[in-house]
Amino acid sequence: MPPHEPLSSGPGVRDAGPRRRSGWRTWPNLLTCSRIVGSVVLFVLAGLGHETAFFWLLGAMLLTDWLDGRLAILLDQRSVIGARLDSIADALMYSSLLFAVAMLRPEFAERNSILIGAMMISYAVSLLAALIRFGRLPAYHTWLAKICWLFIIAAAIAIFARGPDWPAWLAMGVVIVTNIEEMLITLALPAWRSDVRSIFATRRGSARGRTSPAAGAGRAG
Repeated sequence: MPPHEPLSSGPGVRDAGPRRRSGWRTWPNLLTCSRIVGSVVLFVLAGLGHETAFFWLLGAMLLTDWLDGRLAILLDQRSVIGARLDSIADALMYSSLLFAVAMLRPEFAERNSILIGAMMISYAVSLLAALIRFGRLPAYHTWLAKICWLFIIAAAIAIFARGPDWPAWLAMGVVIVTNIEEMLITLALPAWRSDVRSIFATRRGSARGRTSPAAGAGRAG
């Protein structure tokens, strides 16, 4: 898709708003790429037991996770590749958090192994459903996924501060529900697209993006 090409509106699909840039070298995408690189550093820090450095770097990366979406909207630099990069960065960042919990708080991981396992299985099933149906990873960025961001922050603080387990229980419960919704979205969509805000959006036909498998609305957050 050439730069500034407008997103078409197929039957039952509203125009997703401003025109999107297709180039990947944008400020939002650079921030997202920094989160991918930072996730590798997080794995190393957790493996070496540098808990304080891990926690502060994670905090900075969570901030960029919020910032790249805002910049994409403000600078009119939303794109399909941005949505895909964002999903990859999120998966790596949250995987590094899970790895850190196992390495730095093994007692918590042992106490909550069943819930952690259920969360991981729900995520794997959600990814597998999208790969089987569309041949690519989901990049829906639903409202529930955005809400997860806040719950995960609260859970990380509680875990590393050796606080109560219930914030993590709540966060993992929300993550499981989010993964289930994403799987339902995959089953409901006729073709892949990004930035589908909820399962209800697919039923109203008002989800953002094109209806062709090769297109999507692009990251908005």
